[in-house]
Amino acid sequence: MNILTWDENSAKKGMSFEESIAVAGLTDAYRNDELPEGVQTKHAMALIMTSLIGDYHAIVVKRSEELLEDAEIYLLTWNEVIEGGDMKQVDTFLLRNLVKGSLFKQV
Repeated sequence: MNILTWDENSAKKGMSFEESIAVAGLTDAYRNDELPEGVQTKHAMALIMTSLIGDYHAIVVKRSEELLEDAEIYLLTWNEVIEGGDMKQVDTFLLRNLVKGSLFKQV
């Protein structure tokens, strides 16, 4: 199991040109209410890292596979104000909600 943390500089510096194109494509698809199939795990993680900058997020990788649907990856968030956090499994729906800005909205 790996736990990945990042900041704004490391997220942008660590991304290749190919990954930045893939992340832009995923972002556009999710903004247009599409649910892309065959999302690569590395592109999903890059999307998360560029969308969530700050000290309150981490990615927990329990099982890494090439495709996100075959991997077991979690987004860990915490909030020192409420002294707690949340761990959500990363899938295409989580990525869509992240891009659309509804991931952390209270219901």
